[in-house]
Amino acid sequence: MTSQWSPIAGASLLIPSGPNHGQMHLHVVLNNPMPMEGFGNYACAVACFCSVPETSIPYDTTTVFAAGSHPFFVRQTYVAYKHFQVMQAQHLTNCVLNGPYLVRAPDFSAADVAWIINGYKQSTKVARGMKGLPI
Repeated sequence: MTSQWSPIAGASLLIPSGPNHGQMHLHVVLNNPMPMEGFGNYACAVACFCSVPETSIPYDTTTVFAAGSHPFFVRQTYVAYKHFQVMQAQHLTNCVLNGPYLVRAPDFSAADVAWIINGYKQSTKVARGMKGLPI
């Protein structure tokens, strides 16, 4: 268990997801806590990663990381903008300190975060209610 943690831009986490939350997917926090209309005063945008399918299953090609560009990426990995979400900073902190979220070092660089945010602005897969956030 982590004894101290704060949600800052670039922080990487494993968050339960998938059917019945049976898998852990890598996520990245894209901003330091900030006010976001409709989401409160201490909100953080969070993006999810998925491995590029080995078959011809379509996936969001907006932002694709090479295998090995993060220690967690053993294959090509894309940002799954359709799972983009906003969470309260306190919720993220509580879930890291008390479970079920796990810190997954190293954090992403400022350049990687900027690339992911740029992809967020370009991807057609971002849900309508998530578009145009001030990140």
